[in-house]
Amino acid sequence: MTIIRKLMARFTLTIPELVNSDLQRWADTEGRTKAGLASYLVEAAVRDRYPENYPPPDVYKKGLQGKMQQPPPATTAIPPRELELTRKWIAGDVLKDEDLEIVANLLGIESEDLVRKQRTFAPQKESANA
Repeated sequence: MTIIRKLMARFTLTIPELVNSDLQRWADTEGRTKAGLASYLVEAAVRDRYPENYPPPDVYKKGLQGKMQQPPPATTAIPPRELELTRKWIAGDVLKDEDLEIVANLLGIESEDLVRKQRTFAPQKESANA
């Protein structure tokens, strides 16, 4: 599962304010985040445009021309330990390097960057990390 997370890409998307408002309203009605819904819609559009590059999962059978079937769930199950470590990191707790690696894998970023940031922002607690 870690390999799949590293294959994800991030970029900035600029959209008109009205589209942004409607996207937020749509996401709210489905109980999803705006970013999650936008990600799903972009992926569905690309899969529809280049179907030869993607296996046809049931979710995308009809494509964007027809009504799409039920979108995938807004969240996927995260193992409890990974979730707890991520919550601690977000709350500002200082984590051990091996725990930071788990959080980095979950977030899809380089663990060295997370270790460096923690040492920069919490240098007085670095000895607890040893």
